[in-house]
Amino acid sequence: IDALVARGRDVVVGLEMFTRPNQANLNPWTLGWWTPEQFVERADWKTQWGFDYALYAPVFDSVKRHRLPMAALTVPRDWVRAVGRGGIDALTPEQRAQVPTIERNAPNHRKVFDAMMGGHPPTGTQGENIYTAQLLWDFGMADSAIKFLDSLPPNSKRVMVVVAGSGHVMYGQGINLRVQRRTGEAGITLTMIGTDGPEEVARGLGDFVFNAPVVKNPQKMPK
Repeated sequence: IDALVARGRDVVVGLEMFTRPNQANLNPWTLGWWTPEQFVERADWKTQWGFDYALYAPVFDSVKRHRLPMAALTVPRDWVRAVGRGGIDALTPEQRAQVPTIERNAPNHRKVFDAMMGGHPPTGTQGENIYTAQLLWDFGMADSAIKFLDSLPPNSKRVMVVVAGSGHVMYGQGINLRVQRRTGEAGITLTMIGTDGPEEVARGLGDFVFNAPVVKNPQKMPK
């Protein structure tokens, strides 16, 4: 993010960590109004995401330093849970109107999903519902990213950095694929792994793979 800003790009940061209804609670951080403690509390970090804030603090520090817009990308998680239990028809008509059509036209995405399930994905109707929930998650975040960018004035230097779990981007089969199919624009995927030494990975895992040292004792999360 810092490097893109230094190159003169107009950076927007999209975040899986926050759901769409929480968008208004991100803006005060961008404007520099809140301390980290206030941000954690008022943006409901513990409920929205819950992982140690210190692990993500460098991202948010960069956002605040450069006053970058942030986009809450995730559809409400109770929608995802409902679809996981009852399929896409579990959403109300009002909810369905707020998400794109869920397409099952990426067989390699299913392969990635099955691999994330340890090679033993759930089967039958329940298994299909769980997979549909994963699709809703990916399609919803791609939809949020596109709509957020479309809401901004045109700028040829604008770029969105999406911060999301690797399961939503690896092998180019998640958010990145859905954005490309809708806009025709290919992004660059940086996938992160965490090991204590060199690691051999599949070439297709991402355009770049960053091997982050394992954090032994992260800073305490603001209360």
